[in-house]
Amino acid sequence: MPERSILSEISGNRVKNGELSIGQRQIIIDMALRGAKRQYIADLAGCSRSAVTRTLQRWNQHSTTSLQRSGRPKIASPHAERILYRSVQKNLKVTYKELAQSAAAYMTTQRTPSRTFLYYLLKRRGLIKVRSPRKTLLEPIHARKRRVFAHKYRYWQWHRRPVRFSDECSVKQASGGEREWSFTGVFGKFDKPCITEVVPKGKQLSQMVWGSI
Repeated sequence: MPERSILSEISGNRVKNGELSIGQRQIIIDMALRGAKRQYIADLAGCSRSAVTRTLQRWNQHSTTSLQRSGRPKIASPHAERILYRSVQKNLKVTYKELAQSAAAYMTTQRTPSRTFLYYLLKRRGLIKVRSPRKTLLEPIHARKRRVFAHKYRYWQWHRRPVRFSDECSVKQASGGEREWSFTGVFGKFDKPCITEVVPKGKQLSQMVWGSI
């Protein structure tokens, strides 16, 4: 195997029936032009003799070591994918419609990207669309107190003492309406940029539900 160069792959091991790297193809062409035997080239490049034969055939017939692949070309280039990812990071609550309109200028085709394409593109980078929680934002002093409490009882032995957990929920009149959605990671739903702030509007007709375990 050739010596690993700077910024190349850490492992020189090649997966069985995998694609040859650019360095391996260059070694095959260079050694063939020098008159080396194919078995020697295969041992030097770390591939099979048939792979060397096919690489040389493509070079002799098409003057290239890799032909254009069949199938539909990619809608977005790597540069366009990075632009879309940065756009979402700047505004986590951007809609798919707004994102598709802004991304149309960077596509390799004239078609506007579909919602499905944007969904899978961002999902590969760890971003999914979730419903924004509607919460009343805490004051900094209250947030600090909750953090201190969480750190204090982080390693508390809950299973050794009887503990009662309680929670409550209230359903208010006219609390529906259009909900906001935001892009975030798997555990980022309750991050501050993803929360929809709810401003109290005084007393309203509501029903309180309370429970404990």
